Amino acid sequence: MAQVTQAKSFSRLKPYLASGLGIPPERLLDNFKPATLSNLPDVLTLRQTVLGAGLTWDDAQYWRWKYLKQPGASDTNIPYWVFEKGDEIIGGVGLQRVQIDVAGKTASAAWSCDIMVHPDYAGRGVGVLMVILFQEAVPFLLTLGSNAQSTGMFSKLFRRLPSLRCYKKPIRTGPILGHRLKSKPLASACAVVLDPLLALYDRSCHVRIPQGLTFERIEKFDARIDALSAKTGRPTPVRVRRSAEHLNWRFLSHPRHNYECHGVFSAGVLLGYVVTRIGGTGGDLSGKIVDWLCEVPVEAPDLPIHTILFQWAVAHLADQGASTVYTYAYDPAAASALDRLGFVRDTAADSPFFVGSCPREFEAELLDAQNWALTCGDSDID
Repeated sequence: MAQVTQAKSFSRLKPYLASGLGIPPERLLDNFKPATLSNLPDVLTLRQTVLGAGLTWDDAQYWRWKYLKQPGASDTNIPYWVFEKGDEIIGGVGLQRVQIDVAGKTASAAWSCDIMVHPDYAGRGVGVLMVILFQEAVPFLLTLGSNAQSTGMFSKLFRRLPSLRCYKKPIRTGPILGHRLKSKPLASACAVVLDPLLALYDRSCHVRIPQGLTFERIEKFDARIDALSAKTGRPTPVRVRRSAEHLNWRFLSHPRHNYECHGVFSAGVLLGYVVTRIGGTGGDLSGKIVDWLCEVPVEAPDLPIHTILFQWAVAHLADQGASTVYTYAYDPAAASALDRLGFVRDTAADSPFFVGSCPREFEAELLDAQNWALTCGDSDID
């Protein structure tokens, strides 16, 4: 059904797209193709033009990490497509290959990311065209995280599910009040009163960690992660499968952010992990709980493992100087744990979630938001 709909959409839009781009209709399909290494200079130029002053990192290094070092990628199998007009690249879109656990089976899928169109061709349908053709090229396509412009486009071309929900927890009130009151001395004076009250509230939310549970830093993901991923989840979950290879690439070799991963163990057995990072400048640092995966042991069905993971992560980020801790979650167990620890919703920072092309056999499960379990680590927004 999805591919038939896309074919009709393309057939209907084809004359308008061709006219707007000045490309013969019969050549539109040929102009959207997988990137090659020879395209890299032009791709980087496109990114510089689109991102402008917002590009503050070594983009060549970042792009190579994201699209050449991604698991399954190679110099001849680059997970990035370009749209060409003559000798110029006027659009590009990337993908992150993943495995999705759905209805007791595993399916290959892709997150779309980095959709960019040269400003000279904005409003001419290049983005729409790339998304339509991309859905035909990728049978199982998902999108998590978009800006105001692309959200409207995805809403028309994909099936939109409820957004990935943002939560935050204040640790120290001084920096927050400083922004709102525009006065550091006044904010500091208020914090003297408010911070002890906030600490008292936190203690009322505290969950006792059972004896025998220990936290250790994970310097490299290994087979223990693969084993944990294979046995966690609800009876019919829909979630991105975590593998040691994927996590080592996604977090431990990231060229722009420094992530930390810690595992919770019982008698040497890994029950779960949590990925965090700290950012900001000076006395206004923020922490983020980026990713996690955990298992409730059969012999301890009441063990609040989600809550224990989040509580430990908050304390760890607070020790590093975070004034506020943020996270994103998309399943009832995580939401319940965050609520228990005093996190509050930040709906303005929610991240849109869309299902594009998908296998017909899994469509019912995939379009039911209650089945999904996602974290910020599944997205391209971190």
